Amino acid sequence: MLTLFFILLMCVVLGEVLYMTIKLAWKITKIIVALVLLPVVMIGLAAAGFMTLAIVLLLIGGVFALIGSLVVA
Repeated sequence: MLTLFFILLMCVVLGEVLYMTIKLAWKITKIIVALVLLPVVMIGLAAAGFMTLAIVLLLIGGVFALIGSLVVA
């Protein structure tokens, strides 16, 4: 009976650790995309001659960031 209780609690702990790991990985992915991938794409668009598209995407991102900062505050 004690072994069954131990196994049950270990499954709960493993589930919590797995949940926190997935949550952390998602946050790290969002940070990497926002700080590394997005500026590289914008520079690539500007270098390839798609300046109009880069400016439009930058404006859309700025609007989303502004709305996001107002909603959180």
